[in-house]
Amino acid sequence: MKFVYGCVLVFAGLVYWMLFGEPSYEENELARFAIDGSDGLSPDVARVDAVFDPEVSSDRGGSLRIDADGPVFVELASVPGEDEDVSFRQLLYEARVKTRDARGPVFLVMQAGIGPGMPVSGVEHALTGSHDWTTLRAAAGNPGGTRLDGVTKLQLEIAGSGTVWIDDLRLVSRRAR
Repeated sequence: MKFVYGCVLVFAGLVYWMLFGEPSYEENELARFAIDGSDGLSPDVARVDAVFDPEVSSDRGGSLRIDADGPVFVELASVPGEDEDVSFRQLLYEARVKTRDARGPVFLVMQAGIGPGMPVSGVEHALTGSHDWTTLRAAAGNPGGTRLDGVTKLQLEIAGSGTVWIDDLRLVSRRAR
């Protein structure tokens, strides 16, 4: 009887996953910053003494290194809106991040150019300690009638101290198929 009950549970789980599992997405890349130098980065990067590190990279082109003695909040790049309709889509900010001895969470923050509202943070994906290259994300859902017409700011927060490398920033609009 236990065997039959187990088989029914496994079958029910498979059916549930097939019906409600991870959807596939149609993506539209709005901006990409490879960080193969300082081109395209915000002037705010110089304020935190961030340096281009040609030796450490997720894509062999270099990365931006920040040696934080305490909390750091920095705007890395800004993307002007082009009045694109992002209704019923997810606006996703992704970056590759590597940490060494991070004492406190390291995460992405996005201030989307979709009108007034609070910044969206990816604190649920935060890193602490030492990690090899990891993709971090901050995502915001957009209701109907939403247009991307302001400047979207792509930011990084280091809530403690440590060394952080960041590479390959992307801003993507995506919709479930």
